[in-house]
Amino acid sequence: MTASVTRYGRAHTVTIHERRCLWYGVFRSQPVRVILIHEPNRPGLALVTTNPHTPTAESVERYASWWAIEVAFADAKYLTGVGEARNRSRTAVERTVPFGLLTQSLVIVWYHLAGHHPAVVADRRARARWYTTNRIPAIRTC
Repeated sequence: MTASVTRYGRAHTVTIHERRCLWYGVFRSQPVRVILIHEPNRPGLALVTTNPHTPTAESVERYASWWAIEVAFADAKYLTGVGEARNRSRTAVERTVPFGLLTQSLVIVWYHLAGHHPAVVADRRARARWYTTNRIPAIRTC
């Protein structure tokens, strides 16, 4: 089926194929929906959901809105080490991950408000020739 979905603030016409099945290794006897999305000139995408009631186009739109959250969690895990603390007390365990996410949020807000000035970017590119092709800012964690 061809459907119009709104992702990342734009309407896209995509081809969607849906198959309901069982994924024995992961979900055992719980039915899942596999949604295959195809757009011209873009790689295909496969989504798996256990929600049988949400309309297919809405599932695609929800995935797009969740993607930014997934990227934030991946950045927190791999860039700032959120979740790697070796805590033992209950309160430390409950506080460490939220504190790490708060710290990451503060760095992002600071960069947006104060660090992302064109003069700063130009100076960095002048001092580091290899930095001229980067499209996003780099983060140093050491």
